[in-house]
Amino acid sequence: MFRIFTKYKKLVYSCVGHTTYFKVVGKLQGSGIPYRTKSSGGFSDFNMPELISYDIYVKREDEGRALQAIHDRR
Repeated sequence: MFRIFTKYKKLVYSCVGHTTYFKVVGKLQGSGIPYRTKSSGGFSDFNMPELISYDIYVKREDEGRALQAIHDRR
């Protein structure tokens, strides 16, 4: 089995489009939570980044804090 994220194991958020991705990542960064991202899709001939899907992973011990930060309405 091929493992990309050995120390970042918990998937805490999946989204499509760069706008949502940057909003979620900003919340994690603002809370000081390290993360890793796996993206799929890609840019087309029309350069449409809103078609890229993102999976955001954190360490197991950061999962609760990450979910709280992501879903905080601030």
